[in-house]
Amino acid sequence: MASKSLETQIQYKLIERLSSTNQELLAEIKKVKLREREIAKILTDKEILLKEVNHRVKNNLQVIHSLLSAQINLSNSDELISHLQEVQSRLHSISILHDMMHNSEGSYNISLASYLREIISYTLGNSSSFTVDCPDITPYFESISSLGMIVHELLTNSLKYAHNPNDTLSVQLTITHINNALKIQYSDNGQNISNVHDIIPGFGMNLIEILLGSKEDSNLKYTLINGSLMTEFEYRINAQ
Repeated sequence: MASKSLETQIQYKLIERLSSTNQELLAEIKKVKLREREIAKILTDKEILLKEVNHRVKNNLQVIHSLLSAQINLSNSDELISHLQEVQSRLHSISILHDMMHNSEGSYNISLASYLREIISYTLGNSSSFTVDCPDITPYFESISSLGMIVHELLTNSLKYAHNPNDTLSVQLTITHINNALKIQYSDNGQNISNVHDIIPGFGMNLIEILLGSKEDSNLKYTLINGSLMTEFEYRINAQ
């Protein structure tokens, strides 16, 4: 009988310990669920805030664009009008990225190919043709904003210096993804160039170098292929 009584006591002790452990687990689960709700609210608030910031940036870009348009309409200087239109075009290359980000439904990774095609299509218009060979990657939007501006400058240079009014301008953009870097090759069917050293760097080419950081880090180089200028460089990104 004493042995049975001891066994009963042990069982009661185990039941009490299990009950106490169960209560502790329920309390911990309640805390975890409460924390999950708090985190979900923080993430929702953050998402709303990011969308609001992007919306305000987009509106500010539109305001600047409108101010430039007003200045263009008031100006009597062809040179000033040309410069202001260039600034508008550069601004639009930034605006395209924010439009895509605004329509990404919470994902801030942008299709690189779609982004570059948008910029090229806008900059060249309907009177030119282009080919884009680009890998299917979606970098974070911030890591490709400078690349969009660089491509825009290359396109602008092609329109300014390589475009023969009697021919259709044709642009080729080839991108290779290697680890965390993109190898960019850009060329057009512009006028024949006898010597790459004859090219006088303008604001556009200087801006490209500034955006890349340095010629050494990006391996920026210009080469001639059958009289056409090929621009090559490396651009570092963080892509999925």
